[in-house]
Amino acid sequence: MTPLPFSALAVRLWRISQRYPYRCLILWGLPLLLLSSPQQSLMAHDEGIYAYQARQIVEGGNWLRPGGDFNYDRAIGIQWIIACCFHLWGQGEWVARLPSTIGAIVALGLTYRIGCKLLNPGLALKGALILSVTPLFVQYGRLATQDMVLLAIELLGIWAFLEGEGSAARAMVTQDSPSPTSRAIWGALGAATFGLGFWIKGFMIIPVGIAFAPYLAICQRRHHYLTPIAVYLGALVGLIPAAVWIGLSVQRYGWLPIDGLFGKLFTLSQDTFNGNGPLFYLWNIPANAFPWFFFSLWGIVVLGQQLRRRTLLTNPGHRWILLGYPLLLLLELICFKTRTRYYPLQLLPFFSLWGAIGLDHLLHTLRSFCHPSTPARRWLRGISYGWGGLALLLICLGMATHLPLPITADPQVRVYGTIALGLGFGWGLVPLGMGWIDRGQEESGRVDRGTIASRGLLL
Repeated sequence: MTPLPFSALAVRLWRISQRYPYRCLILWGLPLLLLSSPQQSLMAHDEGIYAYQARQIVEGGNWLRPGGDFNYDRAIGIQWIIACCFHLWGQGEWVARLPSTIGAIVALGLTYRIGCKLLNPGLALKGALILSVTPLFVQYGRLATQDMVLLAIELLGIWAFLEGEGSAARAMVTQDSPSPTSRAIWGALGAATFGLGFWIKGFMIIPVGIAFAPYLAICQRRHHYLTPIAVYLGALVGLIPAAVWIGLSVQRYGWLPIDGLFGKLFTLSQDTFNGNGPLFYLWNIPANAFPWFFFSLWGIVVLGQQLRRRTLLTNPGHRWILLGYPLLLLLELICFKTRTRYYPLQLLPFFSLWGAIGLDHLLHTLRSFCHPSTPARRWLRGISYGWGGLALLLICLGMATHLPLPITADPQVRVYGTIALGLGFGWGLVPLGMGWIDRGQEESGRVDRGTIASRGLLL
């Protein structure tokens, strides 16, 4: 059977993206993060606070207490980073948001690398692509706040620990003597991210450390991260920026910095933010991760089945990262009285990997039950290609609104045209997905459907 044009295009695009995953993530994710309304100013309250304090650092030169009215109720890391950007590129809204945009791109790349370590490259790329279109992730990739930079630092630490463990495993496979130095260096980098996280977000890095502790403790016999002195030295090096800031501040302002930081911690641990109860995240996370959260739920079911069969992970200890870390962190966030919509941002990379597993499993199930000759398959193909025709119409209308025509003189028309372009390109992925399914059905005739991809999961 000759593959349809959409099928051939979908397969070609997927193969190119697998060959150049980082370029694909940048070309796909960067426009999503950069395209925004030109009328969007710094949002109250956090964006305005951080940008104002960074401007005070640049104009007043006080890197300890910007403007003289900084009450030490938050860490200083993001203000320093934004201030450095102001020094390099001048003051502006896009400059204030630049660290978050860079952090989002780094987070996408690290999600892919972590997925390669825990699953396989195919699922890792799908997980990173899902993360790039998750609403909460896209929104905070455009905001001048702490959260996206913190997420990138946390993922850097997880990747460093996995990379160090992988270097030791490769040495054993090649029958070389394991390199304790290499493992210690990676472990030191991973430990240093804890201190950098404190510099960015203060005590909110502690729940992350608690959630990651089971992997460090239970899998100690495999990775030996708790024994090298270099790991503890790395943790101390990571604390240097925050320690210098607090130490110099105490020297100049007395105990005000300590009172401010601990006072904020006690306030957050005792007060309920906006009346958000213990069930807040049960509806807020699905809403902010729609529709991928529901694929994540199915991915957890598939993971549970594979874990029982012991066909999922070559390293059983990785379950403490793939499942244990995000679930324990979610439990901590639920128990913490201050519940906000952006705290679960730290969970989204793992939710995206779960979503990739669930989506992949559902696609293979669809291929198995919807044979090309069945009426259900024909209806599905007709609906998807009809949707593609609607997407093409939206793209043409959106492009027409940007042409020098009399009807486009009204600026509002171009705004709606931009929306039409975004919807058109997004909906255009539907027929590509159907083409992928068609081509997969053809290839499955040559490959046994029961074949399990590397590490026990279907590609």
